[in-house]
Amino acid sequence: MKGIVFINQVLVNKYKEYMLKCPISTFFIISFLALVSCKNNESSWDTGFIKIDPKLNDLNKLIQKIEPNKNYIYWEYMPEFATKPSRTEGDSLILRKHKIVRPNYGFPTCAAGMCVAHIMYIDSGNVNYVTSFNELRTFIGKVNNLEEAILLSRTDHLFIDRDDLKGGSFKKVSNGFKLYMMRHDYCPEYKESIKVTIDSSGNFDSKSNGIYFRSSECIQF
Repeated sequence: MKGIVFINQVLVNKYKEYMLKCPISTFFIISFLALVSCKNNESSWDTGFIKIDPKLNDLNKLIQKIEPNKNYIYWEYMPEFATKPSRTEGDSLILRKHKIVRPNYGFPTCAAGMCVAHIMYIDSGNVNYVTSFNELRTFIGKVNNLEEAILLSRTDHLFIDRDDLKGGSFKKVSNGFKLYMMRHDYCPEYKESIKVTIDSSGNFDSKSNGIYFRSSECIQF
C-alpha cells in the first residue's frame, strides 16, 4: 500500500511540474476537451424556425384541421369520453342506412395514453373506423397544413415543447414542413430534440438532434 501511495505522489508531482512549465498549452488542451464535451451533449440548431403555438399540443384541435386523403361521403371524429362527435363532415343522413357500433378503443390523445379517440367514415357503402396511428396516417394522406404535419409527428409520439424552440418550432418549405419536436420521457425526465421533415405527400422522416434537457427526477401522473 505504501508503494502505491508513493507512485501516486510521484505522478502528482510530475503533473505539477508540467503545469508550471507549460501553463498556456495545458489551458488550451483543457479548454478544447471541455468544448468538445459540451458539443457532444448539446443539440444543434437551425435558424429561421418559428415557435409553434402550444395550444396545438391538443390533438383534438389538430383533428379539426384534417383534410382527408379522399372525399368521403361522411366522416366524424369522436374524442375521448364524448357522447357525440366533435366534428362531422358530409351527409349525416347516410347514417340511417347503417348500423353504427362504436369501438371502445382507439388512438391515444394524451401523453399518458389514458385517453383514446376514433374516427368513423363511410366509404363504398361500408362503415370503417380509424383506431390506430397507422390508420390515422393513411386517413390523412397528403399534408395540407401545419396542423396535419404536427399530427403526423404526434403519431410518432412526438410533442411540442411550449418553452424551447428546440422542441417546438417549424419552418414552411417548398414541398412541406420542417419541424423541431420533442420526445419526452418521464422517469427520469429528459427532453430530446427531434428534427422532422414531412413532404406534401405525407412522407415522414425524423432524426435525433440531441438531448437538451435532463433531470434526475421523475414525473408522476
